[in-house]
Amino acid sequence: MIPVPLPDFCLAQFMRCVGEILEIPAEEVRAKEIEHVLRRLGEERDHPRTNLFVQFCRIFLSSVVNANGNFEVNGETALVESLASKGLRTILDVGANVMLQLEAYRGHWALSS
Repeated sequence: MIPVPLPDFCLAQFMRCVGEILEIPAEEVRAKEIEHVLRRLGEERDHPRTNLFVQFCRIFLSSVVNANGNFEVNGETALVESLASKGLRTILDVGANVMLQLEAYRGHWALSS
């Protein structure tokens, strides 16, 4: 196992890669340099590895924003339990946003309430 927190390790590796691409030390990599490399990567959108990187980014972003549709993990169960303890009997989720990847979870929230 790595001796540092995973986000620190991954970011250090990413910054090292950006530095190598731009031929600068990793310590000098800032947001501007990262943006430059990512834009160059986007210009090669037909390359199979670019597609893999896009999939990686989507998975990462979905994990960060808890858009996984699993209400046990994303906090919705805790919210329902908290509101139920206040005597509320009806909850309208008017902000529901079902993404294509989450079709398998459609209706599960209401059934679990």
